[in-house]
Amino acid sequence: MKSQQGLAKTQKEMQKAQLDLNENQFEIQKLQAKTRKIQAIIQEDMRKAHTDLARKANVTIARNNDIKKILQNLKGKDNPPATAKK
Repeated sequence: MKSQQGLAKTQKEMQKAQLDLNENQFEIQKLQAKTRKIQAIIQEDMRKAHTDLARKANVTIARNNDIKKILQNLKGKDNPPATAKK
């Protein structure tokens, strides 16, 4: 009789443990879904930042090139090319 009571108690504990396990697995799945959403947001933000950085770099390069041309033109005005002596 005692062994049957012990068995019933053990079965009840196993059922409770299984319910706890199922609940924990459900919570894990919810957290994994949230993690995937956060990762997607981060990836999109990184893509936008990369695009923005590349655009800014291109603008900076273009400005630097413009400045170089202006400086070359100014140097050319200050130092006219040597002409052949007559």
